[in-house]
Amino acid sequence: METHDGRAEQLPFSDASFDAAVVSMTFCSVADPHTTLAELHRVLRPGGRLRFFEHVQAESPAMRCVQRGLDAAVRPRLMGGCHTGRDTQTAITAVGFTVTAVDRFPFPATRKPSPAGTHLLGTAERPYPEGTR
Repeated sequence: METHDGRAEQLPFSDASFDAAVVSMTFCSVADPHTTLAELHRVLRPGGRLRFFEHVQAESPAMRCVQRGLDAAVRPRLMGGCHTGRDTQTAITAVGFTVTAVDRFPFPATRKPSPAGTHLLGTAERPYPEGTR
C-alpha cells in the first residue's frame, strides 16, 4: 500500500486515476468543500463512484438556525474546523456528480435533536461525457 502527502483541496494524482473514493466526516471540516469535491471529481474516472458518510445541514429551519449560529461563533474553533450546517448533497451535485443513492437519518438516534445529528450515507457517480461510454 502507498500513502501520499497532500491536501484534499489539491490532490496529488492525475486526472481520472481512480475508480472510487470514500469520504467519511470530511466535508464538515475541510477549508473549501467545493474545491475538495471538484478535486475528487477530477481524479475519478467517468463512471467512478464517490461513497460518502457525512453529518450535514438539518432539515428543520429551527435547527439550521442553531447550526448557523454555532458555525459562526464557536464550533469550528473548538472542533477542528467542523461546521455542522453544510449542505453537502447540494455541493456534491454542484461539481458535476450524480447522486445515485442517499439515505438521510439522525445519528445517534436520540430523542433530543443535535446540531451534528443529521447524517447522509450515499453514493455519487462521475458521469460519462455526453456521447461517450
